[in-house]
Amino acid sequence: KKETVKVKIEELNGAVLELEVLNRMEILDILSSNSTDKDSELIYTSGKIFKDDKLITQLGCEMNPSEVVPKVLSHSTITGISELLMKKAGWNEKFTVEEVVEEIKN
Repeated sequence: KKETVKVKIEELNGAVLELEVLNRMEILDILSSNSTDKDSELIYTSGKIFKDDKLITQLGCEMNPSEVVPKVLSHSTITGISELLMKKAGWNEKFTVEEVVEEIKN
């Protein structure tokens, strides 16, 4: 079972959204995609609630379903959720391994 995170969204009258924490490959797919809004795509992929066919049709997002996210949430909320999801997936942690490069002298 995938790890999930619950977030309370004030702009949706305090609704609580349950989002899946994506694995490394899923995140890499999003980061390397042609999407111009990777934060929204990350949230769309993580949250089943945004994949509702009725919602997608009602908001006119049939051609690009991830556009549902910015039509429902504000930019600051999207950024905050995206950062939380990345941190939960281990992407915003400080590196504990440091590359050592030695100079070779002739």
